[in-house]
Amino acid sequence: MIERTPGFATWALVEKLAHQSEKAAARDVEEALALGELGVWTADRLPDTAAFQAEAREYAWIYIGNAGRVKGLFDEAFAAFARAKEVAPPEGEAFSPFSRARMLDREASLHREKRQFVTALDLQDRAFEVARPEERGFLWLSRALLFQQDNNPEGAISALQNACAALDERSEPRDRWGALFSLGVNLVELNRGGEAEALLPQIRSLAELRRDSLDLLRVLWLEGKAARARFSPLGRPQRFGARDRSRNRCSARAALAHCCVARPDRSRTVPEPRVETGIRANYRSEGSHLLAR
Repeated sequence: MIERTPGFATWALVEKLAHQSEKAAARDVEEALALGELGVWTADRLPDTAAFQAEAREYAWIYIGNAGRVKGLFDEAFAAFARAKEVAPPEGEAFSPFSRARMLDREASLHREKRQFVTALDLQDRAFEVARPEERGFLWLSRALLFQQDNNPEGAISALQNACAALDERSEPRDRWGALFSLGVNLVELNRGGEAEALLPQIRSLAELRRDSLDLLRVLWLEGKAARARFSPLGRPQRFGARDRSRNRCSARAALAHCCVARPDRSRTVPEPRVETGIRANYRSEGSHLLAR
């Protein structure tokens, strides 16, 4: 269709394919690579007179590199980013419709995966400098992930708090939910269960609004983690009274009742192992042995 239809190949189509590649990378890296390659193929067929021809080629190669990163093909990913620099327009161009912040952030993600944190942080700083206001939220999410991989939980919490403030739940509900959920998990890991519990109503509300069954499972898991994270100053779990244990048994039953995920290709439900294992572990130490077997 692109070859047969005059005017179908545009910089906007290249951008669309790049962003679809990025979204696909989370579920199917082969599809992400195919979409990235289609973006490059489309960019190479833009007419010489087309607007933003060089910018489109650079952008397309960036997302080939991003898909390679997700697949673990790091040499190929670095080669794709190098190719993006080769086909890029001269520096100092007055305007481009493509997001420079996104390009820098994708390159930072590659260096983060290689644990080159100083380089990744420098690229992220440059991305913040050129970011549009609506792009700052996802940049803070990327920075939080960098801090998590660099074993800096306090830095991750600070970045996630900034992400929550920057993300709009109406236009970016999934990203905002992810930021709140990750913030809750990091707070629990630092034994700050009370702060995590304060976030739970908002986390649950967004998950219910989106009607995402897996996200609702994750909320149940986090609720169990936060309820158990009532730590003493020494970092040991406080003893639960009879009422607390009863309430936890009810919570455990509710959580385990939701530990099956319906698969569209089957008539029965199947357990989601990681969620079920996490919930069982939370309640095993509180005496709910029958539920935790």
